[in-house]
Amino acid sequence: MRFSVFSLPLTPGAEADTSTLRFVEEFALRCDEAGFAATYFAEHHFSDYSAYGNNFLMAASLARQLRQMHLGFAVSVVPLNHPVRLAEQANLLDQLCEGRFIFGVGSGGIPSESAGFGANPHEQSQHTEALLELIFRLWAKEMDHPPIEFDIAGFRGRLDERIMPSAYRRPHPLMKRPGMSAGGYAQAVRWGMALFLMAGPPPGQPPEAGAAPPDPVAALGQRLRQFEVDLRAAGHDDAVVADCLRWTSPNSGCFVGETDEEALAHVSAQGEGYREWLGRSLDASGIDRGVTPFWDESVPIARRSASEGFEFMGSPETVTRILKGYEAAGLQEVTFMMNGGRSTPERQAAHLRSLQLFVDEVMPQFKA
Repeated sequence: MRFSVFSLPLTPGAEADTSTLRFVEEFALRCDEAGFAATYFAEHHFSDYSAYGNNFLMAASLARQLRQMHLGFAVSVVPLNHPVRLAEQANLLDQLCEGRFIFGVGSGGIPSESAGFGANPHEQSQHTEALLELIFRLWAKEMDHPPIEFDIAGFRGRLDERIMPSAYRRPHPLMKRPGMSAGGYAQAVRWGMALFLMAGPPPGQPPEAGAAPPDPVAALGQRLRQFEVDLRAAGHDDAVVADCLRWTSPNSGCFVGETDEEALAHVSAQGEGYREWLGRSLDASGIDRGVTPFWDESVPIARRSASEGFEFMGSPETVTRILKGYEAAGLQEVTFMMNGGRSTPERQAAHLRSLQLFVDEVMPQFKA
């Protein structure tokens, strides 16, 4: 089993942006040195949620500094970016990384972010699928092919020649996307894209009436095995299937403390920071806070997440035990958010201590 990190700190405000960006860079370099498989960057705007905003520039700044780790996106918000520029930038970053780029794509939909780019959050999901189909066509176009004209989701254009540069990894960068919707899952299967994996029944298949809730880790393993079946049925060769399975992963928060109690206290405080951010974002968009199940002040965030099996928090022994269950279920990669919450100097130091505990005491339990 391999481990990756998802870098998503909350900057405390404009005065802390510089220190937060430096911390994101330092954390990535330490993970690279420790042997993590990849570091993922999100695309968020305006609200302090991930200080870097532009994941392409953040990743490009690290592309030549990393020795072995992949750079990935979780995710690039497709409907907020012109498809031609998105296709170009993805190829260029793949060249800078010498093929170690994982182009994670998704629809986004945070209303305040959509408003800033003039997008309709209620239409972003359907637009994502159409825009991705276009991007694959753009990548495939050669100089002597007919022009490609398009008018999709407010983006218009005509490509007469080709996307430049080409990707380092042909015919396009490694791709990854959420598979929570039936359309998103079908597109991942069709094009051979890895998944950000969620537990539960396959998209479009409701849970069986009256059935007991499945064990979440076992459900992830079942989803992964079904994904392999569907990829092979779609006609993908062994190399594509292997890449998809290798990079398909569940995403979850991770904090390793000396004791379970220390870890729970840290994650609870971190969750309160996210609750504060979410409330401000919903208020800014004029949305009732009650529309999201995350907004339940009667349930501590850390305890709710842990009870669902998606938080890797505790002592090194506890986190190792939880991860062994994921390994037994057949997962090849797990992606952790290890530096989230308000990025104050005290929290940055705590995240670095947690990382070192994970590297020293957890990772060796999973090396061949």
